[in-house]
Parts: sequence; C-alpha cells; structure tokens
Amino acid sequence: TQQGPSYQAVHGVDAGEPWAQAWSDHVTSKSSPDIPPLVVFGHDAPRGLQQLPGVLGLDTNCCDGGQLTACVLPGRSIVQVSALGKLQRTADGKAREWRPLSP
Repeated sequence: TQQGPSYQAVHGVDAGEPWAQAWSDHVTSKSSPDIPPLVVFGHDAPRGLQQLPGVLGLDTNCCDGGQLTACVLPGRSIVQVSALGKLQRTADGKAREWRPLSP
C-alpha cells in the first residue's frame, strides 16, 4: 500500500503549513472519487476566513469580537454577522465569560 504524506499539528500561525493550503494542494493534484468535494473546518481564527479549492475555513474570531461566519449550501455563499460581544478572562483568570462589546 502507498502511504500519503504525514502531518503534525503545530500551535501558532507562524509555525507549520496552513492546513487549508495543504489540503487544497492535495485535492487539486489528485482526481479520486474518495476525495470529498468540500471540507469545512474551524478553529483557525488567526488565519480568518479561508476559501480555497475544496476547502473552507469558517473561523472568523467571533469569540474575540470578530464575526460569526456561515456557509449556505449547496451554493456555498458566505454569510457573516458581527459579534455582539467577546469572551474575556474572569477576575481570577481561571475561565472566560461572554461580555458585550463596548460602544
């Protein structure tokens, strides 16, 4: 059996290869019925909205006052609304709580 490339998770935007770009490069270099037509993911807020062939990264940092982003299928149109608040550390620093954005 042929083994594909291996990937390692790396914390931080400046470290490692962006997953969306790696997957998009993989998808566009192959033609296989096993490859899904679209992979949607989140949890990459520092890179923001990522739209590449075969890949859509929706994390636009709503928790820190950015935007909440959705993809309407099957047309793949993007809808965004601004956050009404953001998560902030509690006084003891052990948790985060939702607080409205200041006007």
